[in-house]
Amino acid sequence: LPPRAISGYVLRSTDAAIVPLSGTIAPVEPLSMHGVVVAPQPATSDLRIHAPGASVALLYSPQGQILATIPLTGGQAAITLDGFCQGLYWLVTDSGSTVPVMLVR
Repeated sequence: LPPRAISGYVLRSTDAAIVPLSGTIAPVEPLSMHGVVVAPQPATSDLRIHAPGASVALLYSPQGQILATIPLTGGQAAITLDGFCQGLYWLVTDSGSTVPVMLVR
């Protein structure tokens, strides 16, 4: 994938303010944090999740709303992100891992 321009809003961790985000990102695949792998990054329509030891993942909006509850079979799932706007989302597993998910269109 070529680099893509993005814009949207993110939740700033230092003061919980919602601030604008814009810039250009280049693809990185896969993203692995705390043993959880989400790919591709950035995502355009589909997302693969590999989270050993987890049975469910929640997808949160930048505003902290739960957008999807994703059952994991053997710690894995694939989901379609159609209907979601581009931006930064958060995937949180029941094993305690939090991974950013960048969605671009």
